[in-house]
Amino acid sequence: MKRFLVSGWILLCSFCLLPDLGYSQSNNQNMTLDECIKYALQNEPTLQQQKIAEQITQKDVQINLADWYPQINFNYDITHYIKLQTNIIPDAATGQRRAVQFGLKNNSNLIFSATQTIFNNNLRLASRTAPVLRQQASQNVTASKIDVVVNVSKAFFDLFITMDQLSILDEDIVRLERNLRDTYNQYESGITDKIDYKRATIALNSARSQKKAAQESIIYKTAVLKQTIGYPAENDLVVAFDTASLRQAAIVDTLQTLEPVNRIEYQQLQTALKLQETNLSYYRWAFLPTLSAIFTHDFLYLNDNISDLYNRSYPYTYYGLRLSVPLFQGFKRLRNVQKAELQIRSFDWQQKGLKNQINSEYRLALANYKSAVSDWKVLEENEEIARDVYNTVNLQYKEGIKQYLEVIVAETDLRSAQLDARNALLRVISSKYDLLRAMGSVPYNE
Repeated sequence: MKRFLVSGWILLCSFCLLPDLGYSQSNNQNMTLDECIKYALQNEPTLQQQKIAEQITQKDVQINLADWYPQINFNYDITHYIKLQTNIIPDAATGQRRAVQFGLKNNSNLIFSATQTIFNNNLRLASRTAPVLRQQASQNVTASKIDVVVNVSKAFFDLFITMDQLSILDEDIVRLERNLRDTYNQYESGITDKIDYKRATIALNSARSQKKAAQESIIYKTAVLKQTIGYPAENDLVVAFDTASLRQAAIVDTLQTLEPVNRIEYQQLQTALKLQETNLSYYRWAFLPTLSAIFTHDFLYLNDNISDLYNRSYPYTYYGLRLSVPLFQGFKRLRNVQKAELQIRSFDWQQKGLKNQINSEYRLALANYKSAVSDWKVLEENEEIARDVYNTVNLQYKEGIKQYLEVIVAETDLRSAQLDARNALLRVISSKYDLLRAMGSVPYNE
């Protein structure tokens, strides 16, 4: 099975252009398309940030739900009264009011308290939004995965097809070098003048110039692929692909029915709508009370002498229920309900707009794909015709029927037809991934 490997050409171009730059063979990595995608799903920076954001969301959910657990606290304080507080109380004997000081100069509290929420509208909201927030974070990761798969696939085939074009130029240069030798020998033998020899030189120089441009393009496109998959820039990257499967890579079923629900953008909008509906429910039920169970145990220490303060304690304990009812908040609840309802109405319009956008994107992607396939077929046919013309003209030239100028023209036409066919194939593959994205059919599982 024939494989084109980029490594040799990358190293050749690199040594020609950057003679002082060394490459470590131990850092070489040979990757197929599937391996590049798998590597990118584990190393592409933007995707990894989304994965971390998903973990952060999970922690936020856990933080929000933590208030359902008992909240246990410990408080310690120590107080010294420079002057005890005075209270006015009636005298039991005379009935006259008089000033009396109560308490001791030093006191200290060691208080253990616990609160258990039984019902709270905020916690009700946290419980209801927890699975939706997790789903939203997961969808953000999925959207990034889709982008990674599409971008990596395009960059991979862009590099590989450029390598294929380079091999075409190499074959063309071999033919032109042979023609140059033949025309030079004929010129030296006096069979022809120097015009054919000069024309052969011009054609060879032109092909070599195209090869140089292709080599430069390969270096750049390799760097793009490294960036796209999150591969270290200092390491060599070798890509491999089965050329027999290249045509298969361009094929996609165009008879599939468009389903907007398959698009990750539509799913994200539906999730955002769920969150907004949950917020609306929260505001509607904002009048509900907050109910909590409370428990307190206090070790109270009292003494006029600071050194004897902790010799004896006067503990006390109590437990009970605490009910808090929001009676009036300046119509805040009503305004929040109205605002949430308007936001949901806005989501309805967003959904309609997104459906239209998805449909137009699909139609554009489908049209581009079909157009690219049509061009590809025509250019492949042109390649076969150009090859047949070249073979015929070259044979007739050797038999003395055609002039060498016609050979050069046929050779140029063949090279152009081959390169154009490869460019057309790249456009087909690129438009295929745009179509898969538009249909929501990009495979993205790790």
